[in-house]
Amino acid sequence: MPALEAFALHVSQLFSLADGIPFEAQGLRILRLTAPGVGFDGFEPNTTGKILREFPKLEELSLQVLGVFSETTLADLAPRRDSTELPLLPELRTLRLSSDALGDRLCRWTTLVDMLKARLDPRPDLRALGLKPLRIFEFTPPVTYAHEIDMNVVAGLRALARKRRWDIRAHEDCRVPDWDEIGLHDLC
Repeated sequence: MPALEAFALHVSQLFSLADGIPFEAQGLRILRLTAPGVGFDGFEPNTTGKILREFPKLEELSLQVLGVFSETTLADLAPRRDSTELPLLPELRTLRLSSDALGDRLCRWTTLVDMLKARLDPRPDLRALGLKPLRIFEFTPPVTYAHEIDMNVVAGLRALARKRRWDIRAHEDCRVPDWDEIGLHDLC
């Protein structure tokens, strides 16, 4: 499995986020996980970041998994101010998240906005070091909470997209590919 470049998993439950990850595939470029439920390690602030550090070449990340994205993980995706150190996943071009954490104690709205600004329009010095600009950001409600999505988050993301002319999609504007839609065109 070391040559695996794309991986998608759609299950109803994971005991932990790590259960759905093919760690042998160090060259992984596309990772899509969908699981409405995950065990307790998904709620630890650093677990997701630690796992993602194993795949520095990821170009597409789709996590439709309840509770796995925290403020810490979003902050790790953004470059630090006045630093020339590249953030987590420097080659990331597409990010799809489903989270119930935005706007509550797990993740502040400003952390998401700061990460989006830094990744959709990276500083020239970081681009020169290899930080690729994010092309697409999608935010969907968690499958189990689709009826409870925070429409303030959706409205804010849509306003940011219009104002900056960025490809940010929220709620029903999203198009999360199914697991079997990974093709050779995704890896070119």
